Amino acid sequence: MTFAMSFIVVLTASLAALAAILGYLLYCVGLRARQQAPDPEWLQTFSVERYRPMLRILSDSDDLFLRTQGVDAKSLRRLRAERRKIFSTYLKNLVRDFNRLHWAAHTILLAAEVDSPELADRLVRTRVQFERAVLMVRVRLILDTIGVRGLEPGKVLEVLELVNMDFQSLVAVRARSGQAAVEA
Repeated sequence: MTFAMSFIVVLTASLAALAAILGYLLYCVGLRARQQAPDPEWLQTFSVERYRPMLRILSDSDDLFLRTQGVDAKSLRRLRAERRKIFSTYLKNLVRDFNRLHWAAHTILLAAEVDSPELADRLVRTRVQFERAVLMVRVRLILDTIGVRGLEPGKVLEVLELVNMDFQSLVAVRARSGQAAVEA
């Protein structure tokens, strides 16, 4: 293969990867544009705990146990595929809930009477961290289908917890400022 052909192959692969990344980012932006305002009751009752099962769904410990019990490889692959579907549903819901929380925190931040640039900066950083963590989990999920293990959803949950804490602190600040305005 000549240098020119090698260059064309590398360039084509790079452009395809760039197009895939751009497509994913546009898809994410489109999801946020169609997002509805979160229900206040949902915001009060939301808990990251509902996503804790994600930490175990694809753990290797269950596979190891089932192997010791004599379960055949075909059944294990089928079970793993079902668990990946369940995990994907959890991930889809987690992304939806993150977007709701992030939107609510962003809305409260914009409506606040006092600027909080450090919190605004943190919300932007959390968005980037979350998108990166979700992308890595999705890549690892794809790799899991071909047998490459090591899926770690913990980072996604950590970022969701950060946004939830930011939202709760914004609600508390807003409540305090509203109380101060009533007393004045």
